[in-house]
Amino acid sequence: MIKKIIFSGCSITAGNELWEEAHIPNYASMTFKEGRKVMEAIEDHKKAELYNREHAFPALVGKEIGLETINLGISGISNKEIALRTVACFDKEHYDDTMVVMQFTTHNRLFLKYKEENKNQIFGSFVVMPGGNDHRLSHRQNNILKEMFFEFMPESLMVMDDHIFFYYAVEALKNRGIPVYILWADVEILDWANWDINKGYGAGNEFRLLNDIEPQWISGLSKHFTDKHHSYNLLGSTLQKVAGENSKLPRLHFKKDAHERIAKLISEKLKCIIG
Repeated sequence: MIKKIIFSGCSITAGNELWEEAHIPNYASMTFKEGRKVMEAIEDHKKAELYNREHAFPALVGKEIGLETINLGISGISNKEIALRTVACFDKEHYDDTMVVMQFTTHNRLFLKYKEENKNQIFGSFVVMPGGNDHRLSHRQNNILKEMFFEFMPESLMVMDDHIFFYYAVEALKNRGIPVYILWADVEILDWANWDINKGYGAGNEFRLLNDIEPQWISGLSKHFTDKHHSYNLLGSTLQKVAGENSKLPRLHFKKDAHERIAKLISEKLKCIIG
């Protein structure tokens, strides 16, 4: 009998920007750049993070169906790290009271080794964007990472790689008796090289990778992975479609009412599955 549901994912699952939406006047109408400045100016990030988790869809699902929910959402995490961290949570051979729901994030995130000051090399996820640097890396390292991602690595192959890690996690957990489902944030494959960190992107802009950018067979592979929803898909759709139009906050996370809509549908699905 299922008594606990573990949700894992990126900042979408963690509920990022819910604190800003609730506490900053006119926050929802700000630009991407303005939203980043608000985030950087928050004095108590731990308090904001706790608020976000308490109001994100995993917590709302727990209240609706009366089960314990644990939110493992981490900002900036990659699909590979989501998969590996989720599997690492379970050290017993068999579980009969736990379910896992993993949220699939974007593909412009690389899982790399790096060296922090006074520490040995460790691994971490890096969000790669043309106009932004990660403080954990040197300027030279940031430039190399961008050149590697934007000049040499087709996003469609990143799609395939990310899915392989997720399906590995699903099978590894199923072998321990744990039912596993996946939430897809969206099915678009974005051309991140044309994404503006200050302006973001508008609904009218076209960012799909086209066959004149990548070979025909690679685009076909991308389309298969993103457009075909497998039996692991809890919603039979995407989080974006459930959230609806005008559901995004300045830094592209979901608004409070979107979390509520997502939680309602997830709860309905889980009630049918769990009984």
